[in-house]
Amino acid sequence: MKLTVIIPAYNECQSIEKIVNKVIQTNLDLQIIIVDDCSTDGTREILIKKFKNLVDEIILHDKNLGKGAAIKSAQKKIEGDCVIIQDGDLEYDPSDYHNLIKPIISGNFQVV
Repeated sequence: MKLTVIIPAYNECQSIEKIVNKVIQTNLDLQIIIVDDCSTDGTREILIKKFKNLVDEIILHDKNLGKGAAIKSAQKKIEGDCVIIQDGDLEYDPSDYHNLIKPIISGNFQVV
């Protein structure tokens, strides 16, 4: 099963490297889509410089449109069987992905 992880980001220069690296290190079959929602604090530059060749897609908004719009922008690119929205601020821990998708893989649930 392929898992798509959408990371909407806005002014997350303090945490974006850490969260993207944690997502990469989950050892799952991943598609990673990051949407920078017109950050002004250097987040965009970090994404381009450090992750351009490590993630599947980086989408750059020309103006701040909000988290919902960031998710909608990424929706067009989804290739995975399941989708996780991973905020760029470390609120959720990617090490929990295995437990989150386990009920879906087992066929017990469609949404977790």
